[in-house]
Amino acid sequence: MLVETITLDHKNKKIYASAYSVKQRNYSLAHQDGPAGQNNFKMPTYTVYETDFDLKEKTKLFSKNYWIRMLMNKGGHVIAFCDKEYNKGQVPSTVVDYDTAKKTSSVSKWGTVRLQRGEANYSNDGNKIYAIAVVNNKRGLFEYDVKSNKFTAIFTPEAGFINNIQVVKGS
Repeated sequence: MLVETITLDHKNKKIYASAYSVKQRNYSLAHQDGPAGQNNFKMPTYTVYETDFDLKEKTKLFSKNYWIRMLMNKGGHVIAFCDKEYNKGQVPSTVVDYDTAKKTSSVSKWGTVRLQRGEANYSNDGNKIYAIAVVNNKRGLFEYDVKSNKFTAIFTPEAGFINNIQVVKGS
């Protein structure tokens, strides 16, 4: 198994990780070409696991044939941003909201600007998400207000490229 992304729940001392089988992915890549113009690639099964900080207990939460490319957690929920294909930015991401107490999940579409691959996370109060996004043709670090559905630029470089951030929540 290869880990794609993780998120930490400091309060409950839990780690949530999205992982997939490298063997399954390589098989799909090797057999994806079909008739001209047809892509037969099948997304490997990604699974989200919960473990403790000692890495002794591991629980499988859910699996999907989606690229689970980003995880966040908030108030007993693990939020997974998923895509059916790699790097298809024009297609809205699917959001899986897993309730850790009820052990149930709900699925919806992300209805605004795509959050780029990276380690996005909620603010301490859960009202904002910090992530890399492209807003008005500018790629950078943005604050997304979940109540007003508005993006505010924090850092959009005039030259260069921002990628792969880690958002750390304070206490």
